[in-house]
Amino acid sequence: MNLHLQLFIRTVGILLLILFASQASAQDPGQIDLVSVVEVEVVEKDDQGNEVVKRVPAKKVVPGTEVIYTTTFKYNSDQPGTDIVITNPIPQFTVYKIGSASGDNTVIQYSVNNGQSFHSTAQLKVTDEEGNARAAQAGDYTDIRWTYLGQLEKGDEGLVEFRVVLK
Repeated sequence: MNLHLQLFIRTVGILLLILFASQASAQDPGQIDLVSVVEVEVVEKDDQGNEVVKRVPAKKVVPGTEVIYTTTFKYNSDQPGTDIVITNPIPQFTVYKIGSASGDNTVIQYSVNNGQSFHSTAQLKVTDEEGNARAAQAGDYTDIRWTYLGQLEKGDEGLVEFRVVLK
């Protein structure tokens, strides 16, 4: 494949990155509002000339760029919520940055089989072409799942996030 076609495919992939889908589950539909954003960090100078790192929307990124995916949630039900799960796919043309997933009061698990099963990083295994099992590497990750611990009350808010690098 020629370089121009590869760059075109990656550019289209970036546009799709902005449309990534987060899913949340709870007892009843409509209990959770989700808002997802895709950002990059840039270094700017403040009024005193000091360098500060700011997050800005990821409008145009090139291979090698680190991209931050953040999903904020708000719980809307009048009934306390349990069993809250948020799942995000790792976008195509990216590689998960190991250790970058975060979310307060959550258990974070990963999938290497497009969300069919989730495990801790220590338990993630893949099978190579010869049928041998090996520990999963960053490029093997396909999805991330956050399971909220405890109970949510009406109006509770939070966020989960992770980082990837564009191939």
